[in-house]
Amino acid sequence: MRRFFISLFTLTLLLAGGCATIVHGTNQQVSITSTPTGASVRVNGQYYGTTPLVLNLRRKEIHIVQLEKAGYEDYEITLERAVSAWTLANAAFGDGLIFAGLDGMDGAFYRIYPEEVVATLSPDESRAPAMPQAPVDNRAVAQQLMDLKELLDA
Repeated sequence: MRRFFISLFTLTLLLAGGCATIVHGTNQQVSITSTPTGASVRVNGQYYGTTPLVLNLRRKEIHIVQLEKAGYEDYEITLERAVSAWTLANAAFGDGLIFAGLDGMDGAFYRIYPEEVVATLSPDESRAPAMPQAPVDNRAVAQQLMDLKELLDA
């Protein structure tokens, strides 16, 4: 009976993936904020909502985050992936290459960076409405010039 449970446990571990899969999973939370708030957020072209928000993204993929807000320049950042140092150490000293390989296949082997996107959106001058010009009263300007000339002559 003991042998059965050991075999079942081993099979469960193999099917579940490596240690990184079990410890921190195949997804990672990434916080996205902007100044000003309320910018539309797209990740890899898909709309997710407005800032501030926290997304649960797949560790295995590279993500392109785009922020858009009317009157501001668009903001874009690429979230890269890197092999987690903890996972490498665990593969070398703990689970071994089989579990490390499983973690690599399902993405748990990686971490996403940066883990937080903090965007300061710049006003878009090309989209800003032109300032209306005050009408010029030529007669008033001419009268002011004549008044100044009289003061200068006096």
